[in-house]
Amino acid sequence: MLNGNVSHTTSNLFKVDITHFYLKNIMNGRTVVVIVVVLLILIIGWAFYAQTSGEPNDLDGDFFGNNNNMDFVTQDVEGEITNIDRSQIIVDGPTLISLETEAGIQYEVAVPSMGINLCAAAGSLEDTAELMVGERIEVRGQLNGEGQIVPCESPLDYLRLMTADDNSTATTTATSTAS
Repeated sequence: MLNGNVSHTTSNLFKVDITHFYLKNIMNGRTVVVIVVVLLILIIGWAFYAQTSGEPNDLDGDFFGNNNNMDFVTQDVEGEITNIDRSQIIVDGPTLISLETEAGIQYEVAVPSMGINLCAAAGSLEDTAELMVGERIEVRGQLNGEGQIVPCESPLDYLRLMTADDNSTATTTATSTAS
């Protein structure tokens, strides 16, 4: 029994010594702060890595769930305006211009109304309020996720009203090429 008591006492002393050492040397105030800061940095780093890892094409959509992962493709189109929808301007939406090329292909052009001055091609865009159905326009812009041409992403983009001179030049060029 004596050995059992001594063993038991030694075991308790050992536990007390370890606990005392642990509390005294390891868990002082500065160490606790350092451990908490390191853990926070690791958690924030992991969260950032988890959100940014992977290729952009692997994402299922943007923050709002829209799948706008198309590569931007520049389109140069010329045609006749078949419809102008300005109804979205009231809620800072784009002016939607439908046009048809001579080949009969339909396109939709989305000209931003909100922040038009911040548009990269702001100086090269015709005022959409002055455009009318039946007029001919030429447009250069990028296709967005909805298949619309947006003439705003590059300073090389434009939306121009074609004049009668533009039409006769195009006809003359086509005629002289055919000769």
